[in-house]
Amino acid sequence: LTYYTSVYEWDGVAWTEFSAPGPMGRNGSALVFNPSEKCTYLLGGIYDDKAGYKILFDVWTWNGTSWQQVDTT
Repeated sequence: LTYYTSVYEWDGVAWTEFSAPGPMGRNGSALVFNPSEKCTYLLGGIYDDKAGYKILFDVWTWNGTSWQQVDTT
């Protein structure tokens, strides 16, 4: 299984790839856009390594240029 960490943004005409450090690749995550904060949230997911599946409970925000991990404690 291949996990991608690329971020692409659509401007109405073309896709632009952003290369910024951030969350690890995963499957089964959710993305939601918050218009009041003008950012996208990445919620959890599943990662498969040689020891088996790991459930991810992390939360990240994407502001259009960079990722930031959200403290959920």
